[in-house]
Amino acid sequence: MQEFNTWFSLGITHIISFEGIDHLLFILSISFLFDYTDYKKFIFLISGFTFGHTLSLIYGTFSKFKIDSNLIEFLIPITIIISAISNLLPNKKNVYKLSFICLFFGLIHGLAFSNSISSLLGQSNTALWALLYFNLGIETAQIFLFITYLLLSILIIKQFKITKQKFKQTISVIVALMGVFMCYNRLENLI
Repeated sequence: MQEFNTWFSLGITHIISFEGIDHLLFILSISFLFDYTDYKKFIFLISGFTFGHTLSLIYGTFSKFKIDSNLIEFLIPITIIISAISNLLPNKKNVYKLSFICLFFGLIHGLAFSNSISSLLGQSNTALWALLYFNLGIETAQIFLFITYLLLSILIIKQFKITKQKFKQTISVIVALMGVFMCYNRLENLI
């Protein structure tokens, strides 16, 4: 039980911390894809993200081949920019296509953390369980953030009497700009 608590808590703090700002922004950007009545679709999307994240953590833990962390760190804000900009496009949202995109983005986000977690885990038999507990913490934190974003957006929309569409567009532009800023800051490490 102690191992579960340790890794589950680490998964939660991985998302809900300043170091997890990339996750916070990504979750914020996909939170606006659907209405609150479509919460099952959001959970489906975020589970695709977590599954991709899990696969890349498993890969990073048990593989000898490592991917350049500077490249991964640069790609993460690209996923945030793409997600935020997609909120501004007037196309119909296909949850299955979006799930595959979230899975791919989860692979990228997970690779960024895979080097760090592999040094914590080693390659023991319990490493897979630790990864499972860690990812359960991540999934729990992501759903908690979605609910928080949802409630805050409802309050802001009602308080300031703005349309949901205008609020979504404003937040999406801010998130995209933050992603651009993150790309710019990480570009020097890439070159």
